[in-house]
Amino acid sequence: MKKPTSLMMALGLAAIMPNAFAGSEHVATKTQLNITSTDSVIKSVNPRYPKKAVRESIEGWVKLAVDVNKQGNVSKVKVVDAQPRRIFEDEAVKSMKQWQFKPKNIDGKLVPYQVSQTIKFELKNFNMDTGQYEQ
Repeated sequence: MKKPTSLMMALGLAAIMPNAFAGSEHVATKTQLNITSTDSVIKSVNPRYPKKAVRESIEGWVKLAVDVNKQGNVSKVKVVDAQPRRIFEDEAVKSMKQWQFKPKNIDGKLVPYQVSQTIKFELKNFNMDTGQYEQ
């Protein structure tokens, strides 16, 4: 049975709203994406909110350095910083590896490039007594 959630995540300057799934697994779904650079996102995969973080009401963020190849695929993801450490990094990296960006063209040649992306994990309207998110 699906449980309604109000899990919020901000992805860089992107606003994310969640979908709820059976059990305590939560996966966010993109609803709005505002990238300030000229490099646009073609495909994004939203990270799961770690079960431990949901259970313990932990919020935080992960800053990533993302290498994008000539075809616009993510070739490397490096964690630059995170708060708190060792909670959200794995899920942020897993999701970012599945993103695809618009290839960058300079003087008629496709070139690799790097973007910086911060993923912010926030719990909104989570009721610890019921274990559900309220509207």
